[in-house]
Amino acid sequence: PSGSRVHWHAGPDVDYGIVPVGADGGLPAPHDPVSGPPAAFPGLRIGVGSPVDGLAAVGDARRLADTALEICPEAGGTVRLADQLPAALVVSSPELGRALAERVLGPLLRLEPADREVLLDTLTTWLDCDGSAQRAGERLYCHRNTVLNRLRRCEQLTGRSLSRPADVVEISLSLTTRRVLRD
Repeated sequence: PSGSRVHWHAGPDVDYGIVPVGADGGLPAPHDPVSGPPAAFPGLRIGVGSPVDGLAAVGDARRLADTALEICPEAGGTVRLADQLPAALVVSSPELGRALAERVLGPLLRLEPADREVLLDTLTTWLDCDGSAQRAGERLYCHRNTVLNRLRRCEQLTGRSLSRPADVVEISLSLTTRRVLRD
């Protein structure tokens, strides 16, 4: 809620703010200063954990906020954990995320860099466009048939089908792994 009191704890590398929320569990509105960095602070990274009940759970809240912060781009921004749960799964178990990405995307990752990036960008854009080849083509500045041909090639290389929900989940988590793990 607007005008929320923030209780700050300064740490050696990270400052933590605890925001009491109402009975509805609502978080501050997007325009509230605790939910997003002002434009005057480029590079500021904010991780917002999930609400917890009682002081005994403050340690859990800190861990959840740290997880959200790990997802936050190096360039800055705000990440609410509740909005990024698949990425939170990946950063919570990076070894499993890397293993999944290698198993699913391995054949794509071993292509020549230019070819690899075109196919990975196409997959990512297609997923971002809710599976619409037409919209993905508009974003990628190519014809929808080009998108469909690239997606077919991805399916052939990975052995995954973009029409099987379980395969789409694996591909999506693998792409998330590549995006959030910075090593």
